[in-house]
Amino acid sequence: MIKRLIVVFGVLIALVLVVFACVTLWANHHLERQQRQLQLLQESAETSTLNTRALIQSGQFQLAAVIPAKLVASLLEQLEGYQQITSKGNRFAVNQVQSSFHDGYIELTAKAHFAWRFGFYDGPIDVVYRGYARVDELGQCHLHLRVVDARPHKTFPGLESWLSSLVRVRLQQKLKIPDIQLPINYQKDLVLPDMQHTLKQMQVDLPGRTIGIDAPAALAFTSSTSLGLVVPVTPNDSGMSQTVALPLDSPDIVIAMSAKFLNDIIQAYVVPDHDVLVSSERVKDVWTKEMSFLGKEFKNHVDILSIDGYLDVNRSQLSFTPEDVTLAIAMDAYMNGFLEAEMMGMSATVPFSAQTDTALEQLPMIYDSETRSFHIESGEIEIPIHIEVPIGTRKIGFNYPLKFDLGQLAGEIQLPQVVTTQVKIPTQVERKSIVKTRSLTLDIQWQLDLPSSHLGFVVTTGRVTLENANLAETPDQ
Repeated sequence: MIKRLIVVFGVLIALVLVVFACVTLWANHHLERQQRQLQLLQESAETSTLNTRALIQSGQFQLAAVIPAKLVASLLEQLEGYQQITSKGNRFAVNQVQSSFHDGYIELTAKAHFAWRFGFYDGPIDVVYRGYARVDELGQCHLHLRVVDARPHKTFPGLESWLSSLVRVRLQQKLKIPDIQLPINYQKDLVLPDMQHTLKQMQVDLPGRTIGIDAPAALAFTSSTSLGLVVPVTPNDSGMSQTVALPLDSPDIVIAMSAKFLNDIIQAYVVPDHDVLVSSERVKDVWTKEMSFLGKEFKNHVDILSIDGYLDVNRSQLSFTPEDVTLAIAMDAYMNGFLEAEMMGMSATVPFSAQTDTALEQLPMIYDSETRSFHIESGEIEIPIHIEVPIGTRKIGFNYPLKFDLGQLAGEIQLPQVVTTQVKIPTQVERKSIVKTRSLTLDIQWQLDLPSSHLGFVVTTGRVTLENANLAETPDQ
């Protein structure tokens, strides 16, 4: 009987050892694979950081955005209270986080609680993550978190390393923290909304359009003092910009855009032929002339019965000095319509077509720090339309001026929106779906610095007031 019990006990021990060995092999296999993936991420992030730093120092970029490490750390603190549950019932909750910044990555240490189903483990745990800044296909910058270490507090002596390996694999496979949204982005598609105005006797319509910025993909970087993204210049534009002192250790958000980059955007807005549509109903007495015939007086006059056409902006360019910005603009006008004429007591309706161009207009721009946009200063420009038509045996000609206040017509010209003031941090995840987020509103006061020439950079500096941030936890949409 005793021998039988010894045999059974030996078999059980052997089975436990076999299971232990199999679990260890399984965990080691997944850890090795995770380590290879982590190594690739690490090398890619370090290379990207080195490349972006070289681009910034040489001025070989079109756009750069830098946010201070302190701001990112404040966002990551919003993970405190984060909760997650898997479909199998495993639970993970973050109680406290602490972050440190390095070249290529952010290290995030979380004091958490982990409950493994069936009572395998239920207690406090320290988890170390590495966060890598990445730009997705929509241009939004995210922080991708990977588990690099996990240290359970409650464990049997001698099993710390074994349990740590199992928990680390479980956390990375089943309890990953979703990517964290960062408050910077690079949208290559800019939308100009449709705008309609009634100016004096004319209806003016600016058709909406979406333009795509022809520029390389953005590169993300992380340093010991900041995080950001850089859009390199194209090979054709290499060496065409001056350098700019872009600080990587500023306590504020700093955005730099080359003057050429902004002019490329302005040019892309006016690529279509029909930039401005114009229509007008009756305009009385655009031409008058009194005549006498056989002792009878006649007041000959012409009305514009209707006019339809469009303006084609054939040149638009921003010019910079340290004090101001000027928009140089020239347009062609193409008009068709009908005239109603009364000549010598006889009425006639005749069609007309007219084409003209304007001299180059220099329009001062006004910067609005609240909306980070430029407005054309109010001021009227005049486009002379020469109309010449035959009426009976006569040919008459006259000038009809189209007058516009471009400040009222064009509205605001926004700088590309690189900074997102609304950031959502996940706070509750169930079965791999985010069910609750914490919304963070950033209050930013912007300041503009203009370049001295078209080879320089427009730099905007934003001071963030975190004390006035608006926090609200809401179900995720």
